[in-house]
This record gives sequence, structure tokens and C-alpha cells, in this order.
Amino acid sequence: MGPSRGGLSTKIHVVTKAGGLPLAIHLTPGLTADIAAARDALSLVEARPREVLADKGYDADDLR
Repeated sequence: MGPSRGGLSTKIHVVTKAGGLPLAIHLTPGLTADIAAARDALSLVEARPREVLADKGYDADDLR
């Protein structure tokens, strides 16, 4: 948990297979940048995925 304007918050980042089966779950404080959490969450998966579908907070050249 981490501080935010409304109190403490936590972000849940999940890496799934195409069918939705979770491969990795990564929790971060609410103020953590999504791109930093994406790198950490993807490092928990054995093989690098062929595709990553995410919102723009997870966008970076090294993930393309």
C-alpha cells in the first residue's frame, strides 16, 4: 500500500494468457508508475509474450 490523496492505495497488475488465465500478479503502491510495474510483472513470466495489450500508462519503446 502507498499514500495517495484519498488515503492508502494499491495497484494490481496482472499478466494473463489470451484466455484470461493469470500467469503473474504484481502489487504496487498506488503512486508507482504503471510502466515500472509492467516491467516487473513481465519479468515474473518465464517467456516474453508475443503481444502485450495494455492502456497507454504501460507504453514504452522497450515493450514494443
